[in-house]
Amino acid sequence: GEHWTLLHQPGTVAAALYDVVVTPAGTLVAGGAGPALLRSTDGGATWQAPAHAPVAAVRDLCLVPGGAISAAGEGGVVLVSDDDGLTWDEVGPGAGTIRHHVWRTASEGYVVGQGVVHRTTDGGAHWTPFAGDSPFGHNEVFFVDDLHGFVVEDFGYWETVDGGANWQQHDVFTPPLYRYRTLVLS
Repeated sequence: GEHWTLLHQPGTVAAALYDVVVTPAGTLVAGGAGPALLRSTDGGATWQAPAHAPVAAVRDLCLVPGGAISAAGEGGVVLVSDDDGLTWDEVGPGAGTIRHHVWRTASEGYVVGQGVVHRTTDGGAHWTPFAGDSPFGHNEVFFVDDLHGFVVEDFGYWETVDGGANWQQHDVFTPPLYRYRTLVLS
């Protein structure tokens, strides 16, 4: 990261880009608005939208254990690709705007955002809420080990100590207060 080269001027590849991930094969996959998904196999010099790309904006990308890629965003869309981003299958809960998501295994996934805080244990066939609603929405979900996980919301967070089976809310109203990103030290 010592030296950077500008490959494209802002707005020349997509209207807005929100996230990028590097696949195990070295392909770059970017998510955003207009088009929602883009793919590059030459280090970002050129980008192509995959066939049947979603219409809704993609806000977050992540890798799925086992080699798949996942994309999530507006309209509760969660897409999974098993072929390095060429084709995508819809497996989302269809609720809210997903800001962040994580797959712990190919079957167990979590999505959080505005109007959505859901978990699947069957690869996205069924989704259920796993924590309470928040007026500002939830911003991030992550696990630090097999048992301990966190869902960050504005001015507080949810915590699990049993691998996601149960969640407890913690309010944090001591200044400084920041929206969207919080670091949980436990």
